[in-house]
Parts: sequence; structure tokens; C-alpha cells
Amino acid sequence: MGRTDRGRTTAGTTPSLSARLRLVGGGLILIALVVGGIVSSPWLRDHWSEWTHELRDRAAATPQLRIEEQRTLAGSESMLIVLTDEEQRGVAFALLSRAGDEPATLVLVPAALYDILPGYGDFPLADATVFEGPELARLTLSNVLGVRIDRILALGPGDLAAAIGSDLDVALASPLIVEEPDGPPLRVAAEGTLPRSPEVVETILTTRGTSGEFEWLERQAAVWEALMGAMEHDPELTDRLAAHAGAGADTATGILARTAAGEVQVTLLPVVAVSAAGVEDGFKVDADAASGFVASRLGHLLLAEGDRPRVEILNGNGRILTTRAVAESLIRAGFRIVNTDNADSFDYEESLVVAQGREHQADAERVLDVLGRGSLLLELRTPSGVVDVSIIVGQDLPIGEG
Repeated sequence: MGRTDRGRTTAGTTPSLSARLRLVGGGLILIALVVGGIVSSPWLRDHWSEWTHELRDRAAATPQLRIEEQRTLAGSESMLIVLTDEEQRGVAFALLSRAGDEPATLVLVPAALYDILPGYGDFPLADATVFEGPELARLTLSNVLGVRIDRILALGPGDLAAAIGSDLDVALASPLIVEEPDGPPLRVAAEGTLPRSPEVVETILTTRGTSGEFEWLERQAAVWEALMGAMEHDPELTDRLAAHAGAGADTATGILARTAAGEVQVTLLPVVAVSAAGVEDGFKVDADAASGFVASRLGHLLLAEGDRPRVEILNGNGRILTTRAVAESLIRAGFRIVNTDNADSFDYEESLVVAQGREHQADAERVLDVLGRGSLLLELRTPSGVVDVSIIVGQDLPIGEG
């Protein structure tokens, strides 16, 4: 290996410890911190699944005290509500949170939000549920916003309509019009405040129609406001909705009931329109506005104080989804994943954690604490200005295909 350049090594195999020590004069310093050692291949084959759980447990313990303090002092709680269509594609996302006696917040997140889906790459949030289900959507938003999300309420086609059960007054600023394959466009829901059937209410929430994304989000906001008002007067509605939270149904019922009993602020995540992958109506988080938004609206959910270290994770062992569990663990520990990709080779026996400059050495050491094994390298010659820490996942992290 000649040297480490922005976290990617230039040779196909990991050099020996003594070989790496000889690179000090070239600007790359090896910090002799090897945690856990390199494990033999049979162990990897037999225990990769077990170790994945170990990694998650290790990462979960790191911020746990902070999270428990948040919940105790602020009485904070949060839940991601996800609606999917027949193809399992996410069509509506809303992050519900509350703390103590403060007004609850319902943050609408566009399905066309483009960001890193940890372990997969850059895709719209809608694809998260196709790849892996609502759990990946939760992890993605935790990474984007730097907040914890306690529960998931996942609603499939027909679930919302069945829970509502009767007509609901919904105030629309613009009509919902959908294209018909064999005829003129169909007006599904007219503008104005009108009683809507449960099926139409669900359609308004989950169907973009012929309008732009922002108009769709406005209609979604109208539905959520109507639903929150309905839950205040119909406690059984919360039970019917929360039934789709699985094992967390009792907790979900409590969150919905406490939310409906007070003031609810329905708002949109600060985003800017972008053209992504040929789609005109895509969005990215508005970086300038998002930090203040999260601090003021979701501050009781923050996973870390201040700026989160930026991390890239590179697959150096060739296993599919090898970066997924690593990304999840680091996000929970307060890091921000900004890139996942393949390394220059799949022949790395030992994982490498590269601090991109001396000022990020402490961040890299924290990464090693989460991983529980690997070696730490310090890049001084050409540190990246895009990421703070680079990780090459080797054979010693048995994650991905067995």
C-alpha cells in the first residue's frame, strides 16, 4: 500500500503492521490500536450474525444514557408514521414527536427526499421501504436529522381507511386530480372543506395526482390535521391506528392519544427542490435551515450535541450489505453517514479506520470503540475535506452475506 488517500487505499491488499509503520515518513501515521485482533475464517463463517448483534448492542449502549436523560427530563417520545402502496413503495412519511407539555410536532417528509439510504447509496426515501421496509426509512431519517426515532407506525394499502371508519372533514386548498388511462383526468377530491370518505382520505394522503410535490404535501398536511382532530374526539381511532405498530402498539396508542389531547403543529421538513436521477420534483434537505429547525422543533431527540462527525463506509470484504450494520451502529452513536461505497479491493483482512487529519483523530477513536476491532490510521498528507473519518470494512467485521 503506497498511502491512504481520502480513506481509499491504493493497493489491493492490506499491508502488514511493520510495512505500514514504514509509511510514517510519507505522511501516513499508523496509530497502533488494534482492538480484538483478526479472527480466522471459520469463526467468521460461524459467528458473523452473532457479531452483528454485538455491534448493535455496543453502539446502542454508547448514547443510551443521553437518550434516557432526554426521556426522563423532557418526557420526550417520537414515532415515524409510514404509508406504503401496493408495490411497498413509501408514499407518505410523517415524524411525530412531543416533549412534556409542549405542543406536539408532526414533521412531513417528502417521499422524494434524496439522501443516503445507509448501506445502499443515494436514493429517494420512498425506496427505503422497497429495499428493506420501514426500519430503513427510520434509520435514514435518523441519519439525515441526527435524531432518535422511538417507534414506527407502518400502514399498508387500506389500513388508514379501515382505521378511520367514517367520513372525515378535510380542508383542501387544491383539488386532487389523477390521470385516467382511458379517459379525461378524474377529480378525486375537490378543494374546500368537505366530508370525505375514508377511502378518499387515504387516497388524498397517498396519491400525488397531476399536481407538483409541494401541492401534494399541502394536501397531506390537511389530512394529518383532520386526523389529529378526529383522534381527539374518538379515542378508539388511536387504538385502530396504533394496532399497526406491532409489538409497540400500546406505546403508539399513548403517543397518539397524548398528541391528540393537545396542540399539534404540522410542518414540513426544510427542503429545496433538486433534479435527481432525471426526476424534476426531487428534494434535498435545506442544510442552512435544517439545523435550526431540528434544534427548535426536535431538540429533545438529538443523538449528539453539536456537529456530527461525517463518515464514509467502504466495503472492503465483498459481502453484500456489508456497510449496513456498521452504518446503523454509527448513526445511533451520533455520527453522520455521508457516503457508502466499495473500497478499491475486497481483499482487506483487517478493517481500517482513517482519521482525515489530526483534528479528527478523536472521532476515529470513537469509531473504533463502536466497531470493537480494527486499526486506526491518520491521514496527514491529503486529508479529505468532505468526510472526517473513512472506514474500510474488512474480513474481521463479519457483516453481510455469511
